[in-house]
Amino acid sequence: MPIFRIRIVGRLDLPAVNAIIEQSLRSWTTTERVKRLALPIYRYQQEDLDHMWLLVAKSQEGNLAGVAALEEADKQDLPQQDNGILLHGIYVKPQFMGRGVGGELLEASAGIARSLGYRGLLVKAVRQSTGFFERYGLQAIRATSSSDYPHRYWLATASTIRNHPDHQPCSRAASI
Repeated sequence: MPIFRIRIVGRLDLPAVNAIIEQSLRSWTTTERVKRLALPIYRYQQEDLDHMWLLVAKSQEGNLAGVAALEEADKQDLPQQDNGILLHGIYVKPQFMGRGVGGELLEASAGIARSLGYRGLLVKAVRQSTGFFERYGLQAIRATSSSDYPHRYWLATASTIRNHPDHQPCSRAASI
């Protein structure tokens, strides 16, 4: 099983990041029309890097495998109105799915939150991804309103991520 290097994305990486997101989105089990309409809102722009962290996972062979997107969460979205990071999403190229990339990006995301002094990582998940977050031991929490994502998870940064049976610890780049 490959070990992936995780690093923070720079502006020059955005085309590659958006290509990963597009490949990931195209693998979703939904209609082609929904994929086509959704894709533009999932793409990141240079301005997003002013208030977000984007992480990329790279295989030992040098192939980009996945992306995670993070930003500071709104206090009203957090358990007990604490402070935390919102995980916008984890996107993995189809050929790397099931190889631990998502787990390593989740682990690196929690590490960033921890190193910056945030108390946790908030996830607003779509139904299809709930099993992933549950396998890694994130705590299900209630939605703050009826219009919010119904599947929400919290990982306190003092916690460790439960290892999925296929998960191996990541090799992080020096920038994280």
